[in-house]
Amino acid sequence: MTNKFFLSILLTTLSLSALAERIQMVTMGRKFTLVTPSAQTANRPLLVVLHGCKQNPSLMLEGTQLEEEAEKGNFYLLLPEQPNYYNIDHCWNWFIGFQQIRAKANEMGQIISAIEILKDEYRVDADKIFVTGISAGGVMAHNLT
Repeated sequence: MTNKFFLSILLTTLSLSALAERIQMVTMGRKFTLVTPSAQTANRPLLVVLHGCKQNPSLMLEGTQLEEEAEKGNFYLLLPEQPNYYNIDHCWNWFIGFQQIRAKANEMGQIISAIEILKDEYRVDADKIFVTGISAGGVMAHNLT
């Protein structure tokens, strides 16, 4: 009886993210983390999550339960990374005029290109693409919509 009890505790404490897969990808010179749920189904939603200043995709995933939610909700997560060579504090440059327009060579263009690639290579439901962010990532998410 006690073995079953400990086994059930162990199984309930294992993270659902162990079932999801983290894929590192590079698009137009920018790194992205893609979280794919384990279920193989067509037309999954996509949630793009933009980190805040002094953060990165790994910190966002470690500090939230987004991977677990993606696994439970069967949706993709895409987390672009803002490296320090674009901004010393890893902030999205939403405050620069060029970054506020849709252009292929800027931050928005790189994110949009990654979304387009995912729509083609993975089974992403084009009607269910969402974007959110924290701090500077929230402002950039607003600019993307």
